[in-house]
Amino acid sequence: MSIKSELEQAETIREFTYGEKAMDIAYDPSSDSKDDNIKRLCAKIADILNKQRHETTSFEVKQMCSVAMKALLEARLWAVKSVTWEDMVKEALKGLDKGQTID
Repeated sequence: MSIKSELEQAETIREFTYGEKAMDIAYDPSSDSKDDNIKRLCAKIADILNKQRHETTSFEVKQMCSVAMKALLEARLWAVKSVTWEDMVKEALKGLDKGQTID
């Protein structure tokens, strides 16, 4: 089952979790399974951090969860970029081969 059809089914059954929204699992222009796996794993971690952040009364723990979430978002960005980079470069080069210019 493709990610898009799975997401369409999930939307009719339930709302996305905080982690799924934060990691933007619905956006998948490359249809890359590695990209999807990274986002889903990060979404699970984000949900754990979000739950901890809401359950604790400690300001310090809330702050740690927020800092961890920020680092997780950045890690997800770089991880996804690392598995999709070759495709993006190939697509850009195809355009240049056809005479397009970079503005």
